[in-house]
Amino acid sequence: MSGPGSESMPLRHITVLFVLAILRVLFVLVAGEPFTSTDFRSWPMDDDSHQYVRYAEDLLDGNQDEPSVRMPLYPVILALTWSDGSPWICTLILQQALGLMIGILCYLTAASSSDKAALPAGIAAMLLPQHVIHSTRIMPDTMALLAVCLSGYLWLKAFRTRSSREFVCICGTIGLVLSIGAMCKQVLLYSPAVYLALLPFQRRIARGARFAAVFVLPAVFVVLPLSWRHYNRTKFGFDGYSTQDAFEPLGRVAILAGITDQQAVWNGSFTSGLDSLATTNGVLDLMARDSIYREMTRAIVLSEPVKVVVPHFISWPRFFSVGYAHKVLRSMHITERGAPLAVAKILLGAVYACMVLMTILGFVITGVRRRMAAVNSLFLGWFIFSAVVYGPLATTRYGLTFFWTMLVTASVAAALLFARNSTAAAAKGTRAQ
Repeated sequence: MSGPGSESMPLRHITVLFVLAILRVLFVLVAGEPFTSTDFRSWPMDDDSHQYVRYAEDLLDGNQDEPSVRMPLYPVILALTWSDGSPWICTLILQQALGLMIGILCYLTAASSSDKAALPAGIAAMLLPQHVIHSTRIMPDTMALLAVCLSGYLWLKAFRTRSSREFVCICGTIGLVLSIGAMCKQVLLYSPAVYLALLPFQRRIARGARFAAVFVLPAVFVVLPLSWRHYNRTKFGFDGYSTQDAFEPLGRVAILAGITDQQAVWNGSFTSGLDSLATTNGVLDLMARDSIYREMTRAIVLSEPVKVVVPHFISWPRFFSVGYAHKVLRSMHITERGAPLAVAKILLGAVYACMVLMTILGFVITGVRRRMAAVNSLFLGWFIFSAVVYGPLATTRYGLTFFWTMLVTASVAAALLFARNSTAAAAKGTRAQ
């Protein structure tokens, strides 16, 4: 690489990331049980995995029979990579390839501010337990994270351009990338807000280009989701993205308001009475059901606004839960108690502490903060998005989009601080001579 912003990667760096990708594949094959994954409790399956699997099974005959409970892109990938006897192995290996792409994107994103931060950022992205473990599950998080990482890389590329036309084109591409991500994971339907909020602060870009980007980015973004919604309306008479559209907001606010608990929401006992109101002759009218759900959601928010709203801004520290050590050990078939658990929690806590410390230093040290303006703003945008949109019910899994920017920010800050201290030490040595 020739300097910050360079998009070339030395062969030795590419080799390191490829080796890590191979090790991740071996982890799937050795530590996991992908060849017995038709078992309900099999290793690659999380609670939500079964909904994606059922959707994929519905697609295997080439025809979707009912509205989906999830967005369609990931089930389509499952159906395309399905193999009899070992249906998930191709998907899991594909997700390791996507993990490599995420590592490369983190490398290039960090390189935009500091050459020396590039490799640490790429390695950290590929080894962070949350990234690794969720890539070994039948879940769309890795695909969604890839879209988010690519959007961030493109944003920093747009930040560096001096061409108004190129800036607008890149913003349109960001809209397309996020749109694909939203077709994997519905929560990303809100993701354009990150870049729309950052646009007014890009003073180096002509005002006209920024104004155009405000319209181009969301215009490109909505094409795929709205096309999918039109498909649901045309084929099933269901005007929505998925049957989760109104269900998850209702469940969230009801739990926050203390009306019910998470178990009652997910096992259906909380909503069963509401469903009966929208059922005629044993047939559930999804549109009527969603209307009832939304009305109840609105009533709960208005009756308990503090209980519902405040936790969305103060619950994000859950992303740093060292309780995730249990999942790390379970994935490695190591006992989840005693010394192994204590060591895993200490190591995970140390990783979190380093990330947080470096990120803070990147914001408060003047010379470093100036060099990190672009990545700092990107981090703040995705931090706020993750904290507010994922909300207080979020587990560590939902912090993936938060952690990737923190990894990049922390890596850049550490590299710049090290370079600064080395330069200061060299200058002091020169003066001493």
